[in-house]
Amino acid sequence: MAVEQREKARDMLFHYLCYLATSASGLVHEPPIYGPYRLVDAAERLISVMGELGLSDGFLDEVGRFIAQEKETMMTDEGRFVAFLDELVEKLAGRLRDSLSQGGPCT
Repeated sequence: MAVEQREKARDMLFHYLCYLATSASGLVHEPPIYGPYRLVDAAERLISVMGELGLSDGFLDEVGRFIAQEKETMMTDEGRFVAFLDELVEKLAGRLRDSLSQGGPCT
C-alpha cells in the first residue's frame, strides 16, 4: 500500500474510531433503542470507509443502501426497525455462509 493510501486509510479509520467512542459515551444517557441504531449506523459508516478504500463490492454497496433506507425507522416504527435488523443479519449471515462453504473470502 502506497504511503498516501495508508495515510488516507489511517485518517478515515481514526475518524471512524472517534465516531465509535463518542457513540459509546453518548449511549450512557440515551434510550436503549439508540444502541442498535448506533451500531447499524456504524456498520453503514464502515461500509462507506471500505468503499472509499476500494474494499467494497456490489453486495456491500447493496447492504449499505439497505441500511440507509431502513435505519431511520427506529424513530417511527420500532417493530419495523427490529425486523430490518433481523433481515440485515440474515443477509450478512447468508453471505458469510456462502463464502465459507466455497472456501473463499467473505467479500
